[in-house]
Amino acid sequence: MKRCLVWIVGFFFCSTAYAVEYSVDSIAEIREGEIAKFYPNSVRDKFGERYFEVMIRLVDVEAVAPQALFSRRITYRARCDDKELAPYVIDLRNVEGKSLKMIMVPPGAEEFKKPVMGSREDDWLWQVCG
Repeated sequence: MKRCLVWIVGFFFCSTAYAVEYSVDSIAEIREGEIAKFYPNSVRDKFGERYFEVMIRLVDVEAVAPQALFSRRITYRARCDDKELAPYVIDLRNVEGKSLKMIMVPPGAEEFKKPVMGSREDDWLWQVCG
């Protein structure tokens, strides 16, 4: 009984000390072993801003379990006048393309950022805004 209680207390303290906080920007980030594809046909205008979609997925399909996270479809908002981007909707999907979870940034809560010159995001912004 004591051993069980020690384990529970230990897990509680360890989980709070090493808890990872995820942000929309970190989820939208392209990591090693992933590829991103910009969809030019997804560009649309809405209320003076432009929206477009990017698919980020793992390169190695065989290494993914059927219900594990495989890809993220990200809808970005672009402010062409300011040359800024912000993730708007992130759709997390499995290998079969089924949506596992959808994350939407509420209006006014997004953080627009200027992409680094010459980056992938800068190229997407140039294609969207011209």
